[in-house]
Amino acid sequence: MGIEKRGFASMESTRLKELSGQGGRKAHALGRAHKWTREEARAAGLRSVAQRRLRKAQAEAAAKNDAETVETVEGDVETEPVAKREESAA
Repeated sequence: MGIEKRGFASMESTRLKELSGQGGRKAHALGRAHKWTREEARAAGLRSVAQRRLRKAQAEAAAKNDAETVETVEGDVETEPVAKREESAA
């Protein structure tokens, strides 16, 4: 008993393309579709690149902080009693 394709997955690719095209034409005819201008597409692309660079920088910073934290935790040994630290903080 295998998994059977249902709905759009069971259609032939040519029929699926025909249906998609009809939907696109209908949306444009009704004024509900959006046609990107060259300027809009460029601005969207630049925003996408900026977001990708920001996420990459944040991931690198987080990885660097994690690496520094691990080194600090492994390298440090607390020799000062907790009570003494609390007195010096007050």
